[in-house]
Amino acid sequence: MSFAQLLTLQSEGDDVGGHGVSHVRLTDPAVSSTDKLADVCGSRTDLIAHGITNPVSYAYPFGAFNPAAEAIVGACGYLNSREGGDASLVTTVPSTPWAETLPPKDPYALRTVDVDAPKAKNLADLETFVNAAAAHGGRWLPLTFHQVCDHAAADYKMCMASWSAIDDRLMG
Repeated sequence: MSFAQLLTLQSEGDDVGGHGVSHVRLTDPAVSSTDKLADVCGSRTDLIAHGITNPVSYAYPFGAFNPAAEAIVGACGYLNSREGGDASLVTTVPSTPWAETLPPKDPYALRTVDVDAPKAKNLADLETFVNAAAAHGGRWLPLTFHQVCDHAAADYKMCMASWSAIDDRLMG
């Protein structure tokens, strides 16, 4: 997505957060702590430099995190972070625990669901997960959108074939 599209999402009340400058796996022992910190903090700085107001959320690349990764994310100014799943045990049919608790057990390990992953998302399945969470007490259901594809872009078909894609028209 372009920064203009991200600014529109934020102006409509959506959360726009970081995911790293270079998609560094924060649990990789071969990557120095300095490089991990630069990747996470750099993503927040970049968002702010492009007009995103106070980005507070981070999504761990590959869903990989540990206490050291949580500390890095917090040190960079993010107030929460999303792990790679666990709000539902599968990505195709809603299941326990249905949603994240309020307040979350660990704000730096928010449980999310990547509906239909690794395939492209569809509206009916997204609605099924939201309705299931509502039917089981509501709370908070963070959804993962990894690749938002511009339906008018030349690379639209390639984008929609990528991991866990969603058509931008479903986001509007």
